[in-house]
Amino acid sequence: MLNKPRHVFFLFLLFLSLAGFSQTTAPKKEGQEAPKTAWAQRRLAKKQWWEQRINDWEEKKKISTHDKRLQTKKTLRRMKQDRKKAERSNSNSKQNFLQRWFPGIF
Repeated sequence: MLNKPRHVFFLFLLFLSLAGFSQTTAPKKEGQEAPKTAWAQRRLAKKQWWEQRINDWEEKKKISTHDKRLQTKKTLRRMKQDRKKAERSNSNSKQNFLQRWFPGIF
């Protein structure tokens, strides 16, 4: 019965179409369905962006509070002096004449 090339070709096409048909539909995962409309997709993208933004903000806040907790009184004084020095150099003003004349003392 399968000695004719026409039958073999027909069976080949039949199996090929079944294999191709089974691969066109992806398996659905629960809770992972994509929104059907463009509006819903934009809304979902905006929601995800907002959640990511909040997570980033919370992480930055944690880092800053941790850094502030590590700073001692001595460190804060040094930071204040460095900030004043930076402001002075950015405004192109000179240091006090005593500090310029006697750099090791003051």
